[in-house]
Amino acid sequence: AGRFGFAAGSEAAVSGMGIANIFEFLFSREASPGAATRAIMDAPDTERPAMVAAGYDREDLCRRTADIFVRLYARTAADLALAFLPSGGIFLAGGIAAKNERWFTDGDRFMDSFLKGYRQHARDLSRRTPVYIVRDYAISVYGAAHAGSTMARGTESTR
Repeated sequence: AGRFGFAAGSEAAVSGMGIANIFEFLFSREASPGAATRAIMDAPDTERPAMVAAGYDREDLCRRTADIFVRLYARTAADLALAFLPSGGIFLAGGIAAKNERWFTDGDRFMDSFLKGYRQHARDLSRRTPVYIVRDYAISVYGAAHAGSTMARGTESTR
C-alpha cells in the first residue's frame, strides 16, 4: 500500500503513468544519472512517458524502462487471455502500443514474456492466442459511438 495508499494494480505499471513509475523506480537506483535522465525525472509526471519514448534510442534508462514496461504489459495481457479466453486474439489498443510499436516488436520482448505462463496450459493458450497492435488510436471513439448508437436504438424501442 505504501506509495499509493492502496494495493497497486497492474495500472500502476501498465499505463502511461506506469512508464513514469517504472522510470522513477529505476532512476532512484542510479548511482550517477546523466543530465538527460535527470531532466526527465525533473519533468512533471504527466510528461515523463513521452520523454522516455523520445529518449528510447539515446538513454539506457529509457530503454530499460521500456523493456520492463513491455514485459509487464505482456504478462498482464497473457493473464487476461487466460481469464477471458479470447478466441479472436488480444488487441493492444491505445496510444502507447501504437506510438511505440517497436518497443513491442524489437527483439520479441513482448511475445517472449507473453508466452512464459506459469503453467503448461497457460503457455499452450498463449501460443494459440494471436496478438495484434491496433494502430488506429480512435478505435475507442468508434466503440463508444457504436455503444451509444446501440443504446439509443434500445431506448427508442422501449418507448
